[in-house]
Amino acid sequence: MLGRWVGLTLVAGALGCGGAIGGGSPVSCPVVLESCPPVEPANGAPCLARGDAWYCEYGDDPNLACDMVATCDPTTGWFVQSLGSGYCPSTLSAGCPASYAEAIAGGSTPCTPGATQFACWYPEGYCGCSEQGTVTCSPPAAAGCPSVRPRAGSACGAPCTVWGRGACDGESMKCVCGTWQPIECYD
Repeated sequence: MLGRWVGLTLVAGALGCGGAIGGGSPVSCPVVLESCPPVEPANGAPCLARGDAWYCEYGDDPNLACDMVATCDPTTGWFVQSLGSGYCPSTLSAGCPASYAEAIAGGSTPCTPGATQFACWYPEGYCGCSEQGTVTCSPPAAAGCPSVRPRAGSACGAPCTVWGRGACDGESMKCVCGTWQPIECYD
């Protein structure tokens, strides 16, 4: 299940059709990948195989786990669910800087190390509390990438094929079959 991942699994490179996940499995892409439905589909509505472009996201929360996500199984149809926990929708925890720009500029904002409730979800990235007691953030988007986290299922391509840290961290995305997909811990 997606959510707030703790471990880091680095992606071994930019992915697209014919690439490999984690250096092993080939990526499965249909010859023609239909766009995600423009509105959230109903559970069980018919769908066509999406290969490794599993997810279509609906909502505007900065945290993927707080939006609705639809996945397709061509034999049973669309399956729509929220991947979230009790922390949705995302709100800024007490002590979070008011904006991502302020968070990355401030670097020394004090926080309590190990605070499990401390989460600063911004459209541009995620910030948490370091072991040293300061707010640390994911890096700003690389040149050529969207400035805010792309929605799962939206179109992607060169020059930006990885958004975020490129890790299993609950926010990083990779380009798979021409669509943005979350980086999962088994990639």
